[in-house]
Amino acid sequence: MKNPAVLYAEKLMNIIISSVSLLESLGPEFLDGHNENQKWTYKEILGHLIDSAYHNHQRIVLTLTEKHMSYQSYDQDQWVALNQYKLRGGEEVIQTFISAQQHLAILIAGIPKDELLKEYSEHHFDKMAMNKLDPSIKGTLSFLVWDYIFHLEHHLAQIIKGYIVVNEQEYYK
Repeated sequence: MKNPAVLYAEKLMNIIISSVSLLESLGPEFLDGHNENQKWTYKEILGHLIDSAYHNHQRIVLTLTEKHMSYQSYDQDQWVALNQYKLRGGEEVIQTFISAQQHLAILIAGIPKDELLKEYSEHHFDKMAMNKLDPSIKGTLSFLVWDYIFHLEHHLAQIIKGYIVVNEQEYYK
């Protein structure tokens, strides 16, 4: 079996490849709109995914270099506002989204299997993950990456009508 990190990276890139043409076909007017149940425009959701990719990239690097999973949280609304995604062109946001995801996928693909599955007693996935992980369960980079892909697809489904989720319901252990 391939290193699960490579499988995660391939999955991430396949999601990006399959969603980009759909995003581009929606047009700038659509990306400036939003669902009445959402606080952000669709463009700002993509911006949030850019910010999230950057943060998760940093989290992975910190785990690999400093051997811990204690990360600072960030104010997502503030980051979206400060990065002014609402004012940017849709094409620019889409291209930045693609670049951020590719950058993250390259890092993920290079995670050695033993590092991906290494368990950490201390983590904050009960507070910061989309799929909350009880503090009594050890955290892994595998969980972090899987949860990121889950998060990515959750938001893509908010933008792309009929989006089909491809991430498994369980992470590699």
